[in-house]
Amino acid sequence: MFSGKIANWKELGGPNHPIDIVTREEGSGTRESFQKFVMGKEDISLGALVQDSNGAVRQVISSDPNAIGYISLGLVNEQVKALKISAVEPNLTNVYNGKYTLVRPFLFVFSGEPAGEAKSFLEFVLSPSAQKLLLKEGLVPVVEKLG
Repeated sequence: MFSGKIANWKELGGPNHPIDIVTREEGSGTRESFQKFVMGKEDISLGALVQDSNGAVRQVISSDPNAIGYISLGLVNEQVKALKISAVEPNLTNVYNGKYTLVRPFLFVFSGEPAGEAKSFLEFVLSPSAQKLLLKEGLVPVVEKLG
């Protein structure tokens, strides 16, 4: 669908209506991951509607029953439905246990052992309060249980 090779929901057993593809802008980390993990060597259709945030993609999808797009798992809410991949439900439990594999990790890279402000920042990011903030902002926290 995202390449444009399948252009109508009828081809997938749905109604006779064009598929409205919604994508992120070039340079977006979400788009880069989607391109790498889902599209491979295929390009996203030039006919796709480009949005500048995951929230904007969610808004367009929620208001258009013929649209399909992609957003970060943490931004999925009652407005949109996340699709299963290989019959695996996209949720935090399945991310943590390795069953849901469409995951993009974030990495911090240091030249040597972190010290000073860099170490303080890393300690903050890994703290329970910061992990709760990450979850609130739609990201998957590093730790599974946040007391």
